[in-house]
Amino acid sequence: MKLIMKIVVYCIVIIVTKADLPCPVEECSCENGPIGKGRIINCRDKSLTSVPKFQPSDEIFLELTLSNSYDPVLLSNGAQCPSCNKITFLPPTAFRGLRLQGLDLSKNQISQVSDTAFEGLESYLEELSIDGDKTISPPYSAMSRLSNLKSLSLRHFNQAHMNRQNTMIDTLVNLETLELKYMDVSVFSNDLFLYRLPN
Repeated sequence: MKLIMKIVVYCIVIIVTKADLPCPVEECSCENGPIGKGRIINCRDKSLTSVPKFQPSDEIFLELTLSNSYDPVLLSNGAQCPSCNKITFLPPTAFRGLRLQGLDLSKNQISQVSDTAFEGLESYLEELSIDGDKTISPPYSAMSRLSNLKSLSLRHFNQAHMNRQNTMIDTLVNLETLELKYMDVSVFSNDLFLYRLPN
């Protein structure tokens, strides 16, 4: 019985302590994820036009979401989404000071990604969702150092032909799931994924 009480008290202390930790970005909120999984930085639907500035943190966050409730590309009849984020550029070291396991940039219209946008996330990032603006190719060069990535979702990018030379996913050695949507791919080379997705 004493052991159970100690465990309960320990869990309460951890939950209260986590709740008191500051959020590393003013514009957003931090929420508890599933028990034992870490917190989520929620920047969904904040009318952001750029990646916000983050205070450095030693905490490992389950996810940072900069997504939207609605996909602006799929909104019909000129419908507007005033609270939607409209992030189009990922600058160098955009997420400096953060330790993230997941990053959700879906439902934005990214038109430019610095080759060093994800610098600092190499040892932590396991899941990435990113949407383009239908004019640029997927940012393979920027993602090439994310060797811990297990799940990658690419949507609304312009890549009609996919072959071994223009996909650059060889360094994503832990990749288990690759989702390609709304990319109008018309040609996949026969050897595109040969020996490239071992998991």
